[in-house]
Amino acid sequence: MLYRPSNARYMNRYLVAILAFLILLTACSGQNGHDQHNVLAQVGNATLYRADLPSHLLDDVAPSDTAHVIAQYARRWLAEELLFQRATASPLAQQHKIEEQAKRYYRQLTIDAYQRNYLAENVDTTTTQAQCEAFYGANKNYFPLQERIVRCVALVVPADNKHLSELRNLCRKQTDAALQELETLTYQVSLQVQCYPDSWVSVRALEEHLGIELAAWIPASKPLYTEVKKEDNLVLLSFYEWQEPGSPAPLSYVKSQVRTILLNQRYQAQLDSLKFNIVEQALATHSASLHGNS
Repeated sequence: MLYRPSNARYMNRYLVAILAFLILLTACSGQNGHDQHNVLAQVGNATLYRADLPSHLLDDVAPSDTAHVIAQYARRWLAEELLFQRATASPLAQQHKIEEQAKRYYRQLTIDAYQRNYLAENVDTTTTQAQCEAFYGANKNYFPLQERIVRCVALVVPADNKHLSELRNLCRKQTDAALQELETLTYQVSLQVQCYPDSWVSVRALEEHLGIELAAWIPASKPLYTEVKKEDNLVLLSFYEWQEPGSPAPLSYVKSQVRTILLNQRYQAQLDSLKFNIVEQALATHSASLHGNS
């Protein structure tokens, strides 16, 4: 039995073909210098001109497909415009609510845009280490750790590497001098230290980065040094410090959060000042007034 397309699909293809033909026709007549006025679709007082097409619409589109792409866009535009006109013409019980919501949304967007520009021009976004330390010192209990974190050296070494013993010894020492020697040696033998002890990292993030599982031994003890086998490699792990969930997070671990809070406080203070000052100025110049118990 032969496949016969449905009427809807047939009509859809038919309309797209007509639109494509009309677009090609207007393209041919575009040589008269009026391309920007070519009409692609029209319904009532709404018109889609070629100049209205998004600038990116034909990006990466082959010349042979241009008319078809434009025709599809015009059809989508026409469908949306017809839906909008039908919706606005129908007796919607909620029409007044839609209009009020649109007004409130426009009002809030306008205020938000002004406030963003005002804050960008009037708020110093520099935060010093001293400011971060002062805020953290007074509020560190509000930054509890949600997971275990560590400071460590992590190094992935082939199990047959001839420098394995020396690398182990350097990882175990946990001194600045040993760390410098480790950096030099790994560079010479084309290895790379995966984690340094100058910053905190969660155990979960460490597992994901190294592609290993540490949960099997971490809850039972806190070793200073351990090795985990990974295929033909050994992961050398030298732990400098641990912190458990529930304890206050170190400042260095939450410094970005502290900085965000400090900036948000400045933004809010600046906005509060702006609102207070514009009201006072309007009242003083009698360009606005408050009545009753206001």
